[in-house]
Parts: sequence; C-alpha cells; structure tokens
Amino acid sequence: LATRLAAVASIGDYRTMHEVAGRFVKVRPNDPGPHLALAESYLRSGWLALARRAYREFLSRWPGDEAAGDARKTVETIETHLPAELEAAGLTG
Repeated sequence: LATRLAAVASIGDYRTMHEVAGRFVKVRPNDPGPHLALAESYLRSGWLALARRAYREFLSRWPGDEAAGDARKTVETIETHLPAELEAAGLTG
C-alpha cells in the first residue's frame, strides 16, 4: 500500500490517494503517516471540511510528530478558507 500511495501521490491522482490512504489507515491505525496522507488527499481533492477533520485527528493523536507544525499551519489555512467554500456551496446557515 505504501508504494501505491506514493505512486498515486506522485502523479497527482488524489482521489485514488484518498482511497489507498483510507485502506492504509485501517491496516496501520497507529501509524501517523497514513493518517497524514489521508488528510493531504482530502485537501488536494478540495474537500476542506474532511481535510480539517483528518488533520485535527492527526494532531490530537500525534501532537509531537515532526509533521505536526506543518499540520497546524495547514489547519489554520483551511479554517481561513472553509467558511467561504461552505457559503459558495450553499452550506451555511
């Protein structure tokens, strides 16, 4: 799964990356890498609410991980853009 995950990420196939990362999370639930890959796949697919949730889960489980700082910055960026995205989609109110 790790090889396939890297391959689909390298070609920008983020929807397939989401599927593979989701399976990888199930196989290795205590490994932060697949969780982070799942969050990234949501973000790159434009699924900001799912990305925020996945990044927050990653941060709650592995707050001291070497990728946590970048994950926190990504959550901040998502939270800046998410309200406008939800409004544009008619999902407010």
